[in-house]
Amino acid sequence: MIKTPFDENPEFYESDNRKYRIKNPVTNEVLTKKHRAIFSSYNLKGKTVLDLGSCLGASGKWALFYGAESYTGVEVQNEYAEKSRKYLTRYGDKANIICGSIEEFLKNSKNEYNVVLLLGVLHVFVNFYEILKLASSICTDILIIENLYPCLNGNIVEFSSDQKINLATDKHESMEGIGIRMSLGSLDIILATCGFLRDVNINVEPILGSKDVYNNQEFSESRYIVRYKRGDFSSTTLSEDLASNRQGKKTPWKQEEKPWVFDDTVVDNFHNIALNNIPNYQSVVDKCVQIATKICDFDSKIIDFGSALGYTLKKLNHAGFNRLYGVDASESMVNKSWKNNTTMIIHSNEFPVKEAPFHMVIANWVLHFISERASYITDIYDSLEVGGVFILSEKVSGSEMAKDLYYDFKRLNNISEEEINMKETALKGILTTKPIGWYFNVLERTGFKNIEVVDASFSFITFMARK
Repeated sequence: MIKTPFDENPEFYESDNRKYRIKNPVTNEVLTKKHRAIFSSYNLKGKTVLDLGSCLGASGKWALFYGAESYTGVEVQNEYAEKSRKYLTRYGDKANIICGSIEEFLKNSKNEYNVVLLLGVLHVFVNFYEILKLASSICTDILIIENLYPCLNGNIVEFSSDQKINLATDKHESMEGIGIRMSLGSLDIILATCGFLRDVNINVEPILGSKDVYNNQEFSESRYIVRYKRGDFSSTTLSEDLASNRQGKKTPWKQEEKPWVFDDTVVDNFHNIALNNIPNYQSVVDKCVQIATKICDFDSKIIDFGSALGYTLKKLNHAGFNRLYGVDASESMVNKSWKNNTTMIIHSNEFPVKEAPFHMVIANWVLHFISERASYITDIYDSLEVGGVFILSEKVSGSEMAKDLYYDFKRLNNISEEEINMKETALKGILTTKPIGWYFNVLERTGFKNIEVVDASFSFITFMARK
């Protein structure tokens, strides 16, 4: 019985000379876990896929096996290109392998692709920004990048004079030369200028019996995989602002420390700030949609209190829900929020009880900014239909150990010590925490039933409760 695409065609790992390398050897398990993680929540059926640096075309096998309309692989090493053409012959015209330079292909490409892959190849380009701009310009949906962590922390691009890439020979050799390693934070900033926002960090299941470069950052070749999704806007670089005389952000040379405010500076980079600072951010949003599909009809009224830029609302709308409400106290957030003709976005710091009743209320990472949050919980309870569900995500009080573990999470996302300390100072007196028991007590006292935790990481807890 065939279990994976690579069980059907073992040549994708059996004939790959990279199976002999000590770090990150290519095996059936590695290929399967890697591709399963990359495409876990993405439907490939009918999609067009471009693979830049395609090697033997293993990603093409996976994509076409799961219904992709077409796969184009670009590989500069002829030995890899010839083998991949042979291995993908069964898919006929759906598989196209081009032997040539990635850079030249991107400069001359007239086609667009739903999915663009840059897996383990970006680090050979010192002109990485040009490559990312060109790749994103022909990508209509998602861009997936596998890259090497830099040796230093922070939002940096690190140049290396001894970067290696495997050669397609039987001698088990690598070529060594000048290349780059880019932090995840730097990649976020660069791709924002291309109109792409980080969608999800891809977690590969632990690899058994080998040096696992995806789950152990102690290795010098440690890697991350991340998926970006085309957004509704793009950032601009300083040189672009100067050249076009655009009115960019201006700051005095000497700045005083200011309390945290959800102003345009935060709003323009909010999605990346959330991903880098809120553990399980994407997972909690996805769980809200999952819960809605189980307890709501498509025309049920759902409200997101503290809706920010409307990311959760957009996800709910794409899932089929058409009576959506968003509320946010930040005018900048409301002005730039996603919306459509079936969604109402309200600028207010009060819960809109006059719009009740609702079948589902979501309040993710917002009540901890409000001192009198118990009264808001009462308003939410009163605004719910009987049987309705309340999803509440909060940062709760924790020990110094929990705080240090949380800061380790930030450090892994390449947030510097200076940024961590500045954020902590800016949020003093603005974000206040309460013990987890306080929430159970208040929710129960208000009248909620079946109160349970549906997500938890460090001191960030997501509760689900019914009326």
